[in-house]
Amino acid sequence: MKKLSIVLFCGLVMSSFSALAQTSSSAFSAIGAQYQDSLSSIMQRYSQPKAYGADVDPFLYQMMSGDTYYSNALHEAFTIDADSTEQTAVNQTLMAAYVTNPGRYSQTDAVIDAATASTVATREKKVEQPSIKVAEMAKVEAPKADFGSVDPIAEKPKFWKYNANVYFQFSQSYVSADWYKGGESSNTMLTGMTLEANYNDQDKILWENKAEIKVGFISSKADSLHKFKTNNDLFRLTSKFGYKATKNWYYTALATMDNQFFPGYKTNDTRIYSSFLSPLKFNASIGMDFKKSKEKSYNVSLALLPFSMNYVYVDKTEVLENSYPGFEGKHSDLKLGSRIQMDHELYFAKNIKWTSMFYMFTSYHNVESMWENTLDFAVNKFLSAKIFLNARYDDANTFSHIQLNESLSFGVSYTL
Repeated sequence: MKKLSIVLFCGLVMSSFSALAQTSSSAFSAIGAQYQDSLSSIMQRYSQPKAYGADVDPFLYQMMSGDTYYSNALHEAFTIDADSTEQTAVNQTLMAAYVTNPGRYSQTDAVIDAATASTVATREKKVEQPSIKVAEMAKVEAPKADFGSVDPIAEKPKFWKYNANVYFQFSQSYVSADWYKGGESSNTMLTGMTLEANYNDQDKILWENKAEIKVGFISSKADSLHKFKTNNDLFRLTSKFGYKATKNWYYTALATMDNQFFPGYKTNDTRIYSSFLSPLKFNASIGMDFKKSKEKSYNVSLALLPFSMNYVYVDKTEVLENSYPGFEGKHSDLKLGSRIQMDHELYFAKNIKWTSMFYMFTSYHNVESMWENTLDFAVNKFLSAKIFLNARYDDANTFSHIQLNESLSFGVSYTL
């Protein structure tokens, strides 16, 4: 209020001085002009928002905005119930200036308002109004959806995964009768198929099922009694059920069944050493299975089965006498013990894979083990070369404890 009083006082003094300057002599006109300029400078400084702060009266501009009659000052002068406000002080100062020097003021605020309104109207006429309203342009019809003819389909998760591989391989060698190092010609053929059906609920249950068929024949001039005989003959079913215990360990039940299709002979020997259902082997085991895999890199399973049953049945008496003299006339044998089995697939490269299965069963009196290896070289989707190497150990066999079987072949292979 102190600063506002200074402004009002300065305005009153300035108005009075202006009237006095017109009637005074020319001797005082120069001094009056300088004094008026000083008052104008003070009024201008205190009329800025910086000087008054945030509470500056918006009507203070009327004292510095030119010689204009403001109707609000005249209206308040003839009002008997006007409130005492900052605007009242401004209006009183203006009225004093109007009375002291009425000839100085040549326009009214009504003229200014009329001119301003006319200018705004003219500018509005120059602006072209759009022919289409913005609201209409933004109006978009909601899409009409008819769900009455659509039947929702809920697909079941695919827990089953199926794989199949079929191959036909052969090899051939020719040695002339006068070859300086000797030897003999031979021809071999190998065909096989592997089928897999695996269940994995991605949570707890893992059930793996596999069927393997492998049949191979060989013919050689050294064998005068057989035009051809088998060198590979296998029909095996494997089923392994696991319930997850921890991250990589499963409670596991394993069952395998081994058999063959054709009679098995030795070179220049008419006796049969194996045949269909001779032997038929069945194993059932329970324990824990460790599994770890990485796609297109490796897949490893190690089963530790402390409770295992091994059953062998031999149907033909001739096979029983030639290959299983330890049975002592019985056609079957049952042993209890423990089993270890390891299965793995290793990818050395994109087209080179090593598949292996090793198991060992012990009844704590005898040990039987087998190590089967297949090295697969895929030339393309249809052509491949395979190396088979199988090693077997059985200390219950009275003929030989260690046995080997190896073959190399090339041919057609297809994986589904």
